[in-house]
Parts: sequence; structure tokens; C-alpha cells
Amino acid sequence: MIRVIVIIITLLGLVGSTFSADLPLPSSEGFGSRPTRQSLSAPARKPLQRNGPVLRKAGRPSPLAKGYSPQCPIAGRYAVKGSLPGTARPYRGEAIIRARGTGCYMKWLPPNDSEGMGDYTGGVLTIQWTFSRGGHGVIKYTRAASGELNGIWWKDNNPSNKGTEKLTLIERAPRG
Repeated sequence: MIRVIVIIITLLGLVGSTFSADLPLPSSEGFGSRPTRQSLSAPARKPLQRNGPVLRKAGRPSPLAKGYSPQCPIAGRYAVKGSLPGTARPYRGEAIIRARGTGCYMKWLPPNDSEGMGDYTGGVLTIQWTFSRGGHGVIKYTRAASGELNGIWWKDNNPSNKGTEKLTLIERAPRG
């Protein structure tokens, strides 16, 4: 009988520790580190930190940390609102624009997963982009007086079928 009680207590202890490892710890900012299960088979995970609406691993710099250059003065994080080519079907998301080489690199964040390179000249940003699942095209944004970037985009295999996209600044890339 004592042996059965010891086994039950041991099992309850293991089950309790398994469930508690899945619960986030509270912190002053409301985004604490997650405890990890310590096992021989899996290394401990790094805790996540809050960076706007996107969580990132601790110790990694913000994607905007070195985003500004005179060749890409519009570097920053943007809210995306657009419509697909040939339809009025809307989509939303976020994008990061940062300096790379002598131009601007742009990465659309999930659910969209495309990226591209281009340049910013005379108030116009032109990006040659590629979808992660294949397909590529061009998007041309014109900077409005309000600072918004209004774009027209198309796929290379169908340049007459155009979509629209508007970028609104959320966070400017730090200078220096």
C-alpha cells in the first residue's frame, strides 16, 4: 500500500512539472521568460523578448538596429495594407525596410513571406521582390507628403495585372 502511494505521488509530481513548464512567468512588462523542461535530449530554449507585435529571441538585435543609411533614408518598420492584382481583395501585414549595400532591402513579415532589393531615388522606392514559394515581380512606392508610401505592384509574368499597397510608418530605424 505504501509503495502504491509513493508511485502515485511521484507520478503526480512529474505530471505537475510537465504542465508548469508550459505556463509563462509573469514579469513587470507582462512578457516574461518561459521556463524550459530540462532534459538530456533537448537543449534549453532562449527566452523571448517583446519587440513591437513580433516576439524575438533574447540577445538578438532588433531587425532595425543597423537599418538606416543615406542610400535608404526611409528605413523602418511599416504597417502594410494592400489589394491583390485584378481584385479588391484586401490584405494586411507588416514589412521591414533597411539599408543593405548601396540600396534598400525589404522583407514582408508573415503571413506574407517575400523579400527584395531596390533603391530609393527622388521620393520613389523601387523593389525587385521574390516570394518564398516562387514568383517574383516589382513594386514601386511613391512617398506622399504625409510620409506614407503608396505602391503599385505586379508579377513579372503578368505586368499588366497590378495590385496596390500602402505602407504606414510604425517605427523609424535608428540613425548612427
